[in-house]
Amino acid sequence: MVPSGWKLSTIEEIANVSSGGTPSRKNDTYWNGNIPWVTTAEVQFKVIKDTSEKITEEGLANSSAKLFPVDTILMAMYGQGKTRGQVAKLGIEASTNQACAAIVLHTDYEVDYYYQFLVSQYENIREMANSGGQENLSGGIVKSIQVPVPPLPEQKKIAQILSTWDKAITTTEQLLANSQQQKKALMQQLLTGKKRLLDKNGVRFSGEWKNKQLSEVANVYQPKTISQSMLTDTGYPVYGANGIIGFYGEFNHENEQIAVTCRGSTCGVVNWTQAKSWITGNAMVINTDNTPSVSKRFLFYVLDGSNLSYLISGSGQPQITGNIKTHIINIPVLKEQQRIATVLSTADQEITALQQKLHALKQEKKALMQQLLTGKRRVIIDDKEVA
Repeated sequence: MVPSGWKLSTIEEIANVSSGGTPSRKNDTYWNGNIPWVTTAEVQFKVIKDTSEKITEEGLANSSAKLFPVDTILMAMYGQGKTRGQVAKLGIEASTNQACAAIVLHTDYEVDYYYQFLVSQYENIREMANSGGQENLSGGIVKSIQVPVPPLPEQKKIAQILSTWDKAITTTEQLLANSQQQKKALMQQLLTGKKRLLDKNGVRFSGEWKNKQLSEVANVYQPKTISQSMLTDTGYPVYGANGIIGFYGEFNHENEQIAVTCRGSTCGVVNWTQAKSWITGNAMVINTDNTPSVSKRFLFYVLDGSNLSYLISGSGQPQITGNIKTHIINIPVLKEQQRIATVLSTADQEITALQQKLHALKQEKKALMQQLLTGKRRVIIDDKEVA
C-alpha cells in the first residue's frame, strides 16, 4: 500500500540496471591507470569519491567493465559477511567489477531519495537473495525490487531532510574519530612518561618511573567460571571472553576490576568490569584493591595500551596463562598515576558522549526513514503539507 498520490513500481521500470567487469589481471597494461574501479568491499552506505584500484582506458575497452556516471547507485550483489545488499552512490565517474549492480535512474527520479530507500531496505533485500536458496543477489533480483514513487517534488524534499541527518551523522563521526585519535596520542605520551603533567600546585611531575612485574602491583588470578546454562536474563552482569555474556544471581567481585580475556579469539583484550559482577574463568583478573600505591584506572590504561599478544600460547585454543604475572609495566608515583588516569578518563567521557550522540542520531534517522520513505508521514511542499 502506498499513500494517495504515490504509486508502486520496480527498479527495472525507473532505472537502467547493469553490472561491470574485471580486466584480466594477467595484462599489466589494463591496471594502474586513472579510471576508478569499484569493488563490493567499497560499497558501504557512502558516497564513493575514490577507489583503491584503478584501470586504464585499454583495460576498460578490453573487458566487460563500463564507465558509470556520477550519481549512479551501486549495490553489492555478493560478497563476504554483510557486504551483500549494501549500497553506495558514485560521487565520481567510475567503473565497477561484476559483483556490483549499477543503477542509473531515469530522468524525473531523485537519486538521493532512491539511495536512501535502498539503504532502508538493506535487510529485506538480503532476504530476497536467500529466498531462492542462494546467497547472492542477481541483476534480475535487483530489477525486481519494488519501490514507491512519490511525486518528484516530494522525493526531493524527503531526500533533503534525510541529507540533513546524514550531515549531522558524518560530522559526529568525524568528531568521534578525532577524539579517539587524540586519546591514542595522549596515551602514547602520558603512559610512557614522554609528557609529564602538572600536579595540583602547578608543578610538573618529575622523578623516575619504576619497572615492575604485574604481580608486584596487583593480585593476578583466574576466577571460578560458571556454565552457560546458569546464565539468566536478569541479575548481575557476567563477563566472559566477549565482554558481558549474560547475567547471574550472584557476583564474585564487589568492586570494578580489570579483566584480561585469556581464552579464544579475543585473547588479550582488556576490559573494565562493572562493580558487583561475576568474572568467569575466561579472564584473568588484575586486582589492585589491596595495593594502595597503584591507581586501578591508571593500570587499566597501561594494560589497554599494551600489546599482550606475546603472552598468548596454544595453537588450537589461544590462551594467556599465569605468565601474565611477569608482564613488565613502567609506573610513576601514585599522584602522577591518578593525574594521568583523570586526563584519560575525561577523554573517555568525551568519546562515550559522542558515541551516544552518534547512536541516537542513527536511530532517529532510521525512524524518520521508515516514516518518510513509505509515506506514513508526509512532508511540506511550498508551505503546504502533502495530504
